[in-house]
Amino acid sequence: MKKNDVKTWVKALRSGEYKQCSDRLHDGTGYCCLGVMIDVLVDGYWERCNSCWIFDNGSQYPSDRVRMELSISNYAIKTLSCLNDKGEEFNYIADFIELNMDKLDLDYPFWDYPK
Repeated sequence: MKKNDVKTWVKALRSGEYKQCSDRLHDGTGYCCLGVMIDVLVDGYWERCNSCWIFDNGSQYPSDRVRMELSISNYAIKTLSCLNDKGEEFNYIADFIELNMDKLDLDYPFWDYPK
């Protein structure tokens, strides 16, 4: 990912402007960490689909188009989704992203974790 994009994403996670949710990118009121990434970095709009919100046909994970546009690996997406859904707060996730900024496009990196 581009460093400026990572900085924008981390700033949004720490801003307090986003309520956190789990198990989906956006639930109508809250966002997972990946939903915040999409909301601040990708042009487009959220669409309501039954009981969830989707962006470019993604409801639980970013679509392949979004992933490729932002240069973030599936492995990074799964790791961040797990951190979010197990209840880690946005500030912790932002720290994780900053520590691993240069690894977010790699398929199987060794992650560094915040203390």
